[in-house]
Amino acid sequence: MKQHLIIRADANTRMGTGHVMRCLALAQAWQDRFEYVTFAYTVMPDTIKKRLDQEHMKYVRIQAPAGTQADAQQLIEQALSIHATWVVVDGYKFDAAYQKMLEEAGLKVLFMDDYGHAAPYRADLILNQNASAQPSWYTQRADGSRLLLGTEYVLLRREFNLLDHVPNEPASIARKILITMGGADPDNVTAKVLSCFEYLPAGLFELAVVLGAANPHHHALEQLASQIPSTVQFHRNITDMPAIMRQADMAITAAGSTCYELAYMAVPMLAIILAENQRALCESLDQAGIAISMGWHHQLQVCQLADSIKKLAEDALLRSTLAQTAKKRVDGQGPLRTMHAMGAGYLRLRPATVDDCRLLWEWRHDPVVLASSFCSDPIPYDQHMQWFNHKLQQPSCRIEIAVNQQQQPIGQVRLELIQNRAQISVNTAPTLRGQGLGCQLIRMASRKALLTGWAKAIDAYIKVQNVASCRAFERAGFTDAGQCMMEKMQTKHYVFTL
Repeated sequence: MKQHLIIRADANTRMGTGHVMRCLALAQAWQDRFEYVTFAYTVMPDTIKKRLDQEHMKYVRIQAPAGTQADAQQLIEQALSIHATWVVVDGYKFDAAYQKMLEEAGLKVLFMDDYGHAAPYRADLILNQNASAQPSWYTQRADGSRLLLGTEYVLLRREFNLLDHVPNEPASIARKILITMGGADPDNVTAKVLSCFEYLPAGLFELAVVLGAANPHHHALEQLASQIPSTVQFHRNITDMPAIMRQADMAITAAGSTCYELAYMAVPMLAIILAENQRALCESLDQAGIAISMGWHHQLQVCQLADSIKKLAEDALLRSTLAQTAKKRVDGQGPLRTMHAMGAGYLRLRPATVDDCRLLWEWRHDPVVLASSFCSDPIPYDQHMQWFNHKLQQPSCRIEIAVNQQQQPIGQVRLELIQNRAQISVNTAPTLRGQGLGCQLIRMASRKALLTGWAKAIDAYIKVQNVASCRAFERAGFTDAGQCMMEKMQTKHYVFTL
């Protein structure tokens, strides 16, 4: 059966884009495993819709005011029509009555929360990814409702998790500064931050200013930037935020979910509170040593912020300490842990190492694997080890190990690049066959290879009599490209593209 996820979240100039963007992280993890994701919204900027189009995700409009009974009823109808496995709800207008309607409709609900605003809770799972999250906020919840609290559940989008990111050594002086005030910034706090650089040394700083999809102040900010003695580059509607963060020596940010992205990227930061729902988060990040809180934006004086920028820019030791603490608290595995809590199981791909050599040799000699292989002859271990070590050194070969939550190997995928197409082979631990794991490994590894640009298409060649493998590739989204001869055997050819 198809595994559908439906997400109820909104975005606009006033509320920003944070609810949708953190849900997008979970949606991507779900898509990599099961493909089918739909967003339901009442308001959403065209730029966000374009992003969902690029992600090959569906979206439908709710024709009712957010949080009303009519909203809940339309969401229920949508969820039932696609036989949704889970419904995710994220927003401050969705209260206990809204949750109750979903529960009574028999839907499994993951409720995204920030400060315990929607008691009594009726969701199967309550996720609060913030460092400030407290179990005491959720004492009024249904029996069996499970809490997912804290930074281990931070939802980072795929573009962060595809990185093999090693933080840079801190510069003696932080010259490259990232400024990001969220997806909307209705009060134009970005302008106050830019104004600080009128009081800082001329020509010392290079500013990268990220303006979110719902930010209406672009032209005014460009005019302001022309008046300050620092280099300013604006970035709008970007899809590769990690690339910009990777270049930054430090950041000045709204105290929202972007703080967790910066923490994962080990970027030291000054955090500013833009809304009440950010206050507890900002204070907890400061107490945890992840960020330096600058307090409320309307109470913050330009000269005070300029002084804090100068101090952090000149203090390499402090920046290093903040970065190391942040990286330890946010490991990027939040979507996978959440998927595990949703019953999908924890499944992560990591690059193979020399320590995996013997295990893969043993799996390769399992009778079922030998029967399905084009070469069924046993291979001496010394010969296998030589081949394996050679493959690990080849840029045209990727061997990835699937691990469970205990980091135990449960399968492997090998991709061999020929020009711009990759040929795939997959194997699961003998004790885990028949559980649909192979299909998920195939899909995850294939999407990763294409999304990173490593390959343009994935080819699979399978013996015609290997019906189980053919079905696994078909369920993973591969297209039947006909039959051919390979190693003098009749073979089915499957192709995967995005």
